[in-house]
Amino acid sequence: MIRKSDFFYFDKNNHFCIPSLNLILLPGEAVAILSTRGNNISDIYNRFHVLNPLGKKTPSHPVIRCITAGNINLFPQFSAYDNFSMAEHSVIRYNKKQLVRVCENIKKQFGISTSFHTPVKRLSISEQIIILVVRAMISEMDILVCDNLISQLSIEDRSILLSIFRTMLDQGKSILYLTTKWENAVQSASRIIVTSDGEVMGEMNTLEVIENPQHLLFLISGRTLMEQNANSIDASQMLDMLYTGAEYLTNNYELNETLSVIINNVSRIVHCDSCVISLKNRDSDIIHTYSGQYHNAPALSDEFMHDYLNNQCSYPENIVYISSEDINFSRIISPESNGVKSLIIMPVVSKNNLLGLLCVFFSSIIVYDNQQFNYLKSFCREVSVVVETSRLINNSVLLQESNHRIKNNLQIIISLIAMQQLYIQQNPEADTGEILDSITNCVQNIASLHDLLTSPNSNSNNIDLSRIIECILRLYKTTAVSISIDVEDLLIPYAKATSISIIINELLANCIKHAFPRSLISADPRVHISCCISGEDLVMKIYDNGIGISETLDINSSQSIGFSILRAIIKNELHGTLHISGNHPGTVAVITIPYAMLITHI
Repeated sequence: MIRKSDFFYFDKNNHFCIPSLNLILLPGEAVAILSTRGNNISDIYNRFHVLNPLGKKTPSHPVIRCITAGNINLFPQFSAYDNFSMAEHSVIRYNKKQLVRVCENIKKQFGISTSFHTPVKRLSISEQIIILVVRAMISEMDILVCDNLISQLSIEDRSILLSIFRTMLDQGKSILYLTTKWENAVQSASRIIVTSDGEVMGEMNTLEVIENPQHLLFLISGRTLMEQNANSIDASQMLDMLYTGAEYLTNNYELNETLSVIINNVSRIVHCDSCVISLKNRDSDIIHTYSGQYHNAPALSDEFMHDYLNNQCSYPENIVYISSEDINFSRIISPESNGVKSLIIMPVVSKNNLLGLLCVFFSSIIVYDNQQFNYLKSFCREVSVVVETSRLINNSVLLQESNHRIKNNLQIIISLIAMQQLYIQQNPEADTGEILDSITNCVQNIASLHDLLTSPNSNSNNIDLSRIIECILRLYKTTAVSISIDVEDLLIPYAKATSISIIINELLANCIKHAFPRSLISADPRVHISCCISGEDLVMKIYDNGIGISETLDINSSQSIGFSILRAIIKNELHGTLHISGNHPGTVAVITIPYAMLITHI
């Protein structure tokens, strides 16, 4: 006989059905019930909890396990292992030694640090919830019903919980997550059903909510929406703001003032109540905070700041969103920060190093979407550009004496931004993040060249070409592609080194990105770079053994931003030529530059 109640039933295929919510929950699926009232969620949870959630499983008797943060049904004086064995129906039929072995494997798999030997009463609420979830995982069950768990967990334990959920779904188990918080619904489920006073207001796919949460917010009462400006803020305006920051740095070397320009632009985009940029010192634990026009800006707690900046791996999602309804809120926000209801924190990263973080504060509970996330991510990249450039200016005595060189390099960056701004206007579908990555690469190359120029053993006016290429290769050390070089001993004037570096980096990046697609990748993906003097020319060749170049590609007429940059530098600045052709297999790019152009100083 198929099990049923006045609230739900299992159909002939053992699919879980709740008629009043128009819900059919399939195996391996997670659905969130998002209610605008907490008592509605409690009522739904209790409908399941009274059905003896540790009941015995039979082929026609699917088992439902229930977990709620409001009633942690563990024996507090006993350990987790004891609780697993002492339940009304033991959740695992192993002896103690086997049980420990199973649980230790689970702890290792999900990174759980909590001791399962410790009496439960000594553990935090967050740790106790994780124990309940592990108990459900190792038990015989078909459906897990959860009531508002995520907000009661520490940031670290949230990652563990979601990882366990994904494993359960892979095993064909189903999850029904009951919550009053939209952000938890988005994290935990693939579908969201919105209810109010027992009435279904609508249903949405989670991916649709992430892309554009406005419709979800229409279904939810009692929430405030971050103003959406998709029509008034477009990609070209975004690049205008980034261009302004770079241009400002060219004429004003004060980091504080330049970051203030960025903070003002962030405020215009996301309409936050305040914005703060915090940077850590390279040589100490000192954290410098910049708030621009917000003289009395809220602040993050010292504990969280040092934890975040010194242990970035603890926050794998790359972004922290938190509201005043969250149990972690008081630990993250400074006690003096009155009036803050929600905030978004994003890391500022350069060369895989965490430089600091950007934080925006709101006086209401907000929701962010992909567009807002990408805007903030772009500003974080700009901050990293500004910080790296500022460090070059302030830390190099030689560069302080040669400010015209710095301005020339910054002007190159600004010119690239201007070219890419025009490209975005003509191609609004272009990936802004990818374009900004190329700018970041350019700055990283310039930074490496400055390091070479100021090293004790360097010639102050010239840089060895092989060392320039080695600096570029360090940016690609994590790639699976094998890169080799064959370069003659050639000294390149510093004034031309930046241009040569950009050319090689652009062509190498093009190889890595396009020559070896995953579906067609060769068994041994390789790129080779050679540079030599031939007659009166410097000849640079970049070979790959990838899929080859399209026969219809004309690099002289291509509107690609990469080829536009290459044409501008090779033809206009160096008076050289670029030829790209098939190499059977792969592609070869040949750059020919009159050597006289390289020994002429600017």
